[in-house]
Amino acid sequence: MKSAAIGVLVFVLVFGNLLWFVERNANTFSKNYFPGIFESFWLVICSMSTDSFGDYVPHTWMGRVITIGIIVGGVAIFGLLVAQVTAFLAIKKIKGEINNSRDLVNKKVATAEETTSENILRRIGAKVIGVSKIEEAYLKLKNEEVDAIVFDAPVAIYYEKNDKDGKIEIIGEIFDKQKYGIALQQGSLLMEKINQAILHLKEFGQYDLFYRKWFGEDLVMES
Repeated sequence: MKSAAIGVLVFVLVFGNLLWFVERNANTFSKNYFPGIFESFWLVICSMSTDSFGDYVPHTWMGRVITIGIIVGGVAIFGLLVAQVTAFLAIKKIKGEINNSRDLVNKKVATAEETTSENILRRIGAKVIGVSKIEEAYLKLKNEEVDAIVFDAPVAIYYEKNDKDGKIEIIGEIFDKQKYGIALQQGSLLMEKINQAILHLKEFGQYDLFYRKWFGEDLVMES
């Protein structure tokens, strides 16, 4: 949609200036660049979007030839913009009301109590529905008791990937990135072994294989 809008803008600027230059002495527009150029822009836009020239009509043959090009090429570019806007609105309607974290404001969102997810939701203005176990949140969502669930990405992705009902869908991206850690006693001898094992998995590509096996490839998380 952005590219089509830029295309329309460039088209209007280029042909507007060209048409004003050709018609500037034919009493079609004001002879001065301002406001003459805006009158030319108006003719270009009217030619692109309707079957009339608005308040201005080209008087020279060169101006009329250029206007024919504006009508033919402009209708195509303008039609592309309209099509992309229509497609964008249709996709937004299909996706629903929640597509990112900003859409969670004043929505009923379930998450596990006393977690970082609960704190984040309260900060962004969601109506938090706390549950003791995250499985209860999934059930509430399926029963339409809440609008969404926010929780740790690996847990949510795993559940969505293995949900037999197919009623759960991951929407948007991770909006508050956090890191996981392995808790050990201070000075534990296992720390070095665990770090070496993780590095070994990453070095030989096994980490990525395990990730794709359990979480799929739809959402990439930093490691």
